[in-house]
Amino acid sequence: MIVKKILILGFIISLGIIVFVVFFWDIPAPVRNIEKNLEIHRLNSNVKE
Repeated sequence: MIVKKILILGFIISLGIIVFVVFFWDIPAPVRNIEKNLEIHRLNSNVKE
């Protein structure tokens, strides 16, 4: 019974850590590369028309 409670507690803690990392971790996104690609695609679509 004690082992089962420890396993459930560990599972809940690891779920909490995963949720924290996914939603609140500050991952720097390559904003300049994304904007550059958008500009290139926008210019290419204007040329084709």
